[in-house]
Amino acid sequence: HTDVAPSDSSYSETNKRNHRATVKKTIPVFIIAAIINILKCANIFINETVKIIYSEVNPEGVVTSSMPAMGTIIFLISIVFVIYSFVTVSNLKDEVKFKYCKE
Repeated sequence: HTDVAPSDSSYSETNKRNHRATVKKTIPVFIIAAIINILKCANIFINETVKIIYSEVNPEGVVTSSMPAMGTIIFLISIVFVIYSFVTVSNLKDEVKFKYCKE
């Protein structure tokens, strides 16, 4: 599709350049996925440590998580992950079509 033989040096240089560009665009996907999974693990351990809130209304106390907002944080980061992944994959598909498909 490129009209360049794979043995040509310009082909391998173009291939290396495209590979580096793709890696730069996909590394954030892996970083965000790792952050989400680390936060999920942390959320499991945080939910194991609970605190009891005593009040005049409920003198026996209410058992709550020590960090109730963690689920919301994970949810918001997951939304960012899905949107970024979709945009990145769409851009990569468009680049491939532009560079290699001649119509």
